[in-house]
Amino acid sequence: MRIALSLLVCISLVPMMLAGCGGGSGNTVLPAAQYFPLAQSNQWRYQVTDYTVDSAGLSSHPARPRHLAGGLLIRSAPVRTAQDDTPGVSVLTVYLSGLKPIAGANWFEAVTLQPGLDTETIYYRHDANGLLVRATDEDDSYYLIRRPLEVGQSWTVPFATDCRLQIMALGETVETVAGSFENCLRVDETGTWESAPYRTESWFAPNVGLVSTTDYYDGQIEVGAELLDYDLR
Repeated sequence: MRIALSLLVCISLVPMMLAGCGGGSGNTVLPAAQYFPLAQSNQWRYQVTDYTVDSAGLSSHPARPRHLAGGLLIRSAPVRTAQDDTPGVSVLTVYLSGLKPIAGANWFEAVTLQPGLDTETIYYRHDANGLLVRATDEDDSYYLIRRPLEVGQSWTVPFATDCRLQIMALGETVETVAGSFENCLRVDETGTWESAPYRTESWFAPNVGLVSTTDYYDGQIEVGAELLDYDLR
């Protein structure tokens, strides 16, 4: 079962360069909340790429339920919302509009905007154990980042036990359009959807949030997103 994650993405990407290797040795490990800052009016913009889109603008990315990649909601759609008129490339904006009480706790509403697609909302909150996300206000929540923040730490999703998230590295450097980000936390999600394996690799920068995510299905790269710019309060 492929789980739904946060932040909307009808996706297409530009290849990004990742430098540095895993580790954690000698790196400063920050509290989980610093890898995904939550405050009203925080905003991130991502360049998203659907690598399965052909020159005619048609996507072969399989239609799946709401799936969150690194906290971004990736939606499959044969769109051609072109940046520089490039098929499969578009811009996704994520904006924290305020708080909403859900199941006895306050959650930040993350409004996601993308040209040609309906606006949707996902939800985030921090607790003592890490960063929680839920795809809708009716869906169950799960941890996107979970303590202890150490390489090898892994956990499953309560409603999708075939899905596992794992901290793969601390202290990586990631290059994006928005700049170079050091000391990034890498979290991978693995599982099975329609009998085929998938893997999502995501990097979170201290005091910035998600800076890059790449989604693979059945061994092939399909979609990804990298940070274009951000405005944090």
